[in-house]
Amino acid sequence: MVAATLDRNIWICASDGDLSGVKEFLDDGGLDVNSADEFGYTCLHAASSYGHVELIQFLVGRGGDVDVRDPDGDTPLHVCEDVAAAEALVTHGADPQARNNQGKRPHDVALEEGHVAVAGYLRPLCGLPPLSTEQMQRAMVAVDQASNDVENGGDVCAENCTATLADLEAFIASSGREEEGKEADDKESEDAMEETNMAE
Repeated sequence: MVAATLDRNIWICASDGDLSGVKEFLDDGGLDVNSADEFGYTCLHAASSYGHVELIQFLVGRGGDVDVRDPDGDTPLHVCEDVAAAEALVTHGADPQARNNQGKRPHDVALEEGHVAVAGYLRPLCGLPPLSTEQMQRAMVAVDQASNDVENGGDVCAENCTATLADLEAFIASSGREEEGKEADDKESEDAMEETNMAE
């Protein structure tokens, strides 16, 4: 039987992407694939957070629940920092509309955490219009700037971070409204063209 230690257990193996270690704990250690650590985090949460796609697929194949929740109500999709991991979870049936204890969807959490590419991937799955390439680039520049500020000792008090996140959220939300407005303008232009053609 495999013994867990402080520096090696199934959840650490999952975080490290150690497929053979996870398999060893499951096969020889008698652990359930959906077992949680003392913080309520499962192997699927750990593998998803660190973008270990092969491990995600293995865990799902062994009965891992793609919508398992931690004590905060977060599913593995809520903790994704990588688009490939998010895609793997969604492919296996993860619910992009799942809300955690704060009422936030994985898209919302990804946006707050600065994982713009993940938020961009999840956005249309939540019924929101996708971001254009230009909008994604502008959002990524904002996230990069915030990261640089932190790395260079900028004022990163909670109030400023919250304001920056609110600005980014407002930008992305307005991007959806811009797309809706553009579609409405296109429809009005088409209607006007039809009226002109009919009048001729």
